[in-house]
Amino acid sequence: MPSNPKTLVATTSDPRCQELFFDWLSKQKLLSSHVRIAVSGCVKDREAIMKSIRQAKKSYGIQQVILINALGDKAYSERKFANQDLEKDAHRNDLKNTAAAIKAESPNIQVELFLIDKKHKFEAIPLQ
Repeated sequence: MPSNPKTLVATTSDPRCQELFFDWLSKQKLLSSHVRIAVSGCVKDREAIMKSIRQAKKSYGIQQVILINALGDKAYSERKFANQDLEKDAHRNDLKNTAAAIKAESPNIQVELFLIDKKHKFEAIPLQ
């Protein structure tokens, strides 16, 4: 890994998604040039993500953060969603709220959001 990666990628720690993340990072040409953190539910624990972002910014001067949530993540199971649309809305809201927190603290950091559906397709989530 380069000594000074500029991208932090935060993902769920769900073991069902790890190979998918590896493949995606490879396709994005980020495999050897990023800092990656994996947290149960990814942005569900916003403060854990924010602590890691602060540290990566201090240590590496990161300029970009990519947040990736996944439908079906067991960390969200206690919410007992009535249907998949409600689950998607919850993930999208959590991703956008975390992006807003990042931008409020570090306005110069570029943020990208993704949600993985149950067929393992990546959906880009707009910040607005």
